Amino acid sequence: MKKRIGFITMLACLFLFSLASAQPKGTLTVAVNTDVNGLDPVPLIDIDVGRNIARQICDGLITFGPDGKIYPRLAVSWKLQDEKTWRFNLRKEVKFHNGAPFTAADVKFTMEWLMDPNNRWNLRGHFSNFDRVEIVDDYTVDIKTKTPDLVIPNMFASRVFIFSKKFYDEQGKEGLQRQVIGTGPYKFVSWKRNDHFTIEANTDWYMTPPKVKTISFRVVPEMGARVAELQSGGAHIITGVPPFMVPQLKKTEGVEVNSVPSLRAMYMMMDTIKMTELKDKRVRQAINYAVDKDAIVKGVLNGMGTPLGTHVPFLVGGADPSIKPYPYDPQKAKDLLKEAGYPNGFALTLYTPNGRYPMDKEVVLAVADQLSKVGLKTNVNVMETNTYIKDVSSKNLGGGLYFIGMGSPEWDIKFSLSLLDSKFVVCYYPDKAIDEMISKTMAMMDSKQRVESAYKIQKLVYDDAIYLALYNAMETYGVSKKVKGFVGRSDEFMDLWNVSLSD
Repeated sequence: MKKRIGFITMLACLFLFSLASAQPKGTLTVAVNTDVNGLDPVPLIDIDVGRNIARQICDGLITFGPDGKIYPRLAVSWKLQDEKTWRFNLRKEVKFHNGAPFTAADVKFTMEWLMDPNNRWNLRGHFSNFDRVEIVDDYTVDIKTKTPDLVIPNMFASRVFIFSKKFYDEQGKEGLQRQVIGTGPYKFVSWKRNDHFTIEANTDWYMTPPKVKTISFRVVPEMGARVAELQSGGAHIITGVPPFMVPQLKKTEGVEVNSVPSLRAMYMMMDTIKMTELKDKRVRQAINYAVDKDAIVKGVLNGMGTPLGTHVPFLVGGADPSIKPYPYDPQKAKDLLKEAGYPNGFALTLYTPNGRYPMDKEVVLAVADQLSKVGLKTNVNVMETNTYIKDVSSKNLGGGLYFIGMGSPEWDIKFSLSLLDSKFVVCYYPDKAIDEMISKTMAMMDSKQRVESAYKIQKLVYDDAIYLALYNAMETYGVSKKVKGFVGRSDEFMDLWNVSLSD
């Protein structure tokens, strides 16, 4: 009898030990290049850092894995009901961090909040085909579109996180600005602007609970400072590793470099709205011929990139692989400028954020130098990142070329094409004919036909030199060897609930 009691006691102890060992532990520090713009749904998910943080706190209906495939999250299944209706069957018995049950009402609330013009969501233009959410029952919703839309699941998997209607009903807009309430693997703890954003493990998450107890996202705008933080042990993961520091990091004991091709295209938008000179196709073509993309990738980026012919990242579905970069031909550029009536060039300002993208300022300075060699009188305006993003999105800059890196986390051509739509906030080349082409392409339900049409639009972008296309970026993370289970992703998302920390 005593042996049996002893055996049962031993089993109980083992059970309690396993429970204790399964509890999340430790604090993971992630150094990022910029802060979130705010806590309520719109400013939080308006920029990439915010979407990455929101991803830890809030679940979407569905989500992308590192392989670019879509997986269930708050929705367990989804399918087309008709050409304009996507039905999502929702997961039951899920609770928000405030204890409220997740239901279809939260999906409807979230989309109506995001699409409300008063909330000024910069990404609303990408959802211009969204019509409404209809509640079928507490655990079934229909997403209605204005025209047929093959990639609604892609858009929701990459851009939409679900927020609590009950929290809003109780706390109002002011409550949304004080706290983030989601259903995800981590709970909001605190945010100190331009300093840190702290979250803590949600051990009641409906999926496998996180392994790390606390995550602190520290804002470290200067790239050299982020690298120093990793080397000294002040940070476990850093984003936006500058290419010239990659060899140095690879030699650092206890550190790994994780680099993957990004779903982000780097290019410069040409403001044809404010600058008469840029309305001329020959001028835009001259600018493309004047810039040596290979030299910039090799010299400024240490080879960490691939020259592009358009503004479409090469990994997205529907990218045309046949379109190559404009060849470097400064004499051709001079001839085109002369033909357009500018034999002595003209004044041109190039705008760039500082630290938003790896080597952003340095890339733009290199572009300015090359343009000056064909007679353009260039000036570079370097701006603080959040101010720059706000101004470029509100068309508040003074006219010229604007450096931008546009990611396509939905792994589809739709985002890149929607950037050309005159209704979108960063469209500086409004053209009704292009708007119509995009609208028709996005309504196509035959995948092959849709890709062929997307190819035609990309060819038009290249021929008309709408952008100064530069390169496809690499996404490079610096990771402490104490971090286990981290996977670098091309869409720049981080699945931090999968990582653990060793001593």
